Amino acid sequence: MKAIQIHEFGDVNAIRLADVDKPDRPTGQLLVQVAFSAINPSDWKLTTGHLQAFMPVDLPLVLGNEIAGIVVGCLSLRWRLNGRDRAEGWVSQP
Repeated sequence: MKAIQIHEFGDVNAIRLADVDKPDRPTGQLLVQVAFSAINPSDWKLTTGHLQAFMPVDLPLVLGNEIAGIVVGCLSLRWRLNGRDRAEGWVSQP
């Protein structure tokens, strides 16, 4: 799958489209095929390294945590979602 990542802090030139492994999903989480994602001011501040003192991150870092797309996997008995269901939300990173 593809992801927008930074491997080092810097300006807009630090942002790269990368091939990444499909993430493991613990029970209770969804796998969403993302159709739309947003880069917001906090992503720019993470890219430049300005938030390291307050919110340290490990690199490489995937940007664009606000997403909308289609559910392609669901490991929850609580939710009855399938590949036709749309989803939107905020993605937390491990």
